[in-house]
Formats: sequence, structure tokens, C-alpha cells
Amino acid sequence: MVKPLLLITGATGKVGRHFLRAALNDSKLEGYRFRALCHKRTLPVHDRVETVNGSISDRGLVQQPCGTSPMSFTWRPAKNRQKTSWT
Repeated sequence: MVKPLLLITGATGKVGRHFLRAALNDSKLEGYRFRALCHKRTLPVHDRVETVNGSISDRGLVQQPCGTSPMSFTWRPAKNRQKTSWT
């Protein structure tokens, strides 16, 4: 049986790298493989992670991994977010 494949963009960023690490250590995702889209940085080799180097702005590159992935995750920090007062 082929393990499910999830695409993660921003996998070497602040949030993405923590998500990927947690996903690899989560027993509920034990059967999953990950395709990581990395812009300028690289990831350590892992038997469940396939690294694709490029930019998320390259539509053809992004669609290629998405074609076989049932789900994708994009992680990036929010910029220019308004502060909210909870009081």
C-alpha cells in the first residue's frame, strides 16, 4: 500500500519546520510521507521527506507536487497583522 503524501510549503521556515518535525514524530501520521517545498534552504535527509527546491511563486513547480498530494499545508508568518485587545 502506498503511504499518503502531503505537500508542505514553507517547510524550512519558522512555522513550517516545527510543523514538519512534529508531524514526523506524531504517531497518528506514522503512515504519511511529506513533500517539502523549500525556497532557499535545505532539510536534513529523512526517509519520509522528499525535498523539492524552488519558489512558491513558480506555479508549475507547485502544481507538480500537488498533483499527487491529497492535501497541502502552507506556512508563513502573518505580516502587518493588527493587534487585538482582549480587554
